[in-house]
Amino acid sequence: MQRINEDIKSGNLKHLYLLYGEESYLRRQFLDKLISAILPEKDSPNVSVFEAKDAKPIEIMDMAMTMPFFSDRRLIVLKDTGFFKSAGDKDRQRLTEFLSKELPDYLYVLFSEDEIDKRGKIYKGVSKTGTAVDFARQDEKTLGKWIRSRARQNKIEISERVCDRLILVVGNDMSTIACECEKLFAYVGEGTTINEEDITAVCTPTLQNRIFEMLEAATDGNRSKALSYYEDLLSLREAPVKILSMLGREYRLLLETKAMAQEGYGQQEIASKLKIHPFAAGKYRLRQRNLSFEYLKESLNEVAEADEAIKTGMIDEKLAVELLLLRP
Repeated sequence: MQRINEDIKSGNLKHLYLLYGEESYLRRQFLDKLISAILPEKDSPNVSVFEAKDAKPIEIMDMAMTMPFFSDRRLIVLKDTGFFKSAGDKDRQRLTEFLSKELPDYLYVLFSEDEIDKRGKIYKGVSKTGTAVDFARQDEKTLGKWIRSRARQNKIEISERVCDRLILVVGNDMSTIACECEKLFAYVGEGTTINEEDITAVCTPTLQNRIFEMLEAATDGNRSKALSYYEDLLSLREAPVKILSMLGREYRLLLETKAMAQEGYGQQEIASKLKIHPFAAGKYRLRQRNLSFEYLKESLNEVAEADEAIKTGMIDEKLAVELLLLRP
């Protein structure tokens, strides 16, 4: 990302860029930056955009070989083509060969892809002649700074702890966070401070967070609340087998957290070893204190037995999860 910013600032733009990775929000931001830097007029006849199934190699090649109209530059933007996931046919191979060589002075090509295979010829060719940038998920510290910056722009304050809570509830996808921030900013208004109660009131939690709340209710002995959470998940068309699998994950994380806590590991160390958000590690540390090793091991076994019973047709999948939530 820094490399792209430096290229734009210096005006030394490459003729070929590949933007890839999970963080689609950042990819869109930097794609727009590059488009504006190469050809500021987005409605220019010299800008061609190909998306997914519309991205046919032969048409892209034809456009690439067409001289720009009353301009020094022609820009081709390719989004989610899937070209970087498989070798493709002869036309794809021709395009790969074309991109693996030095492009004409007038031509600029931008790729934005979710998934790529770095072993493929097209990736190796693009990396050789252009610039490939990985837009991975951002860490919590970076996301926290970004959230606080957005809040300050709206004359709103939010603490580091509340940022952590927001990320835990809504996840680490920047597009989702941006939408939830807009809801929060509108809810609290200028000149105020966002607190955890505001997040609870306004934000839509991730599936994982909903599963944990259901598990909390079940382990507190509040079976009616646990079943209510379960019905909510079913109304959102979440499959019982998926819910069962995620329940198993939560029990496993609780068991591993309990073992590490007894060995003296702190919250940050547990988060690092389990590769989870520190705020989540704190929740698991609190929850495991009232649950024994025997209970957690038994819970994991019951999840495995329920999964086997569903797969062998011995029990209805919806009922299997209900029985787990009703266990003492």
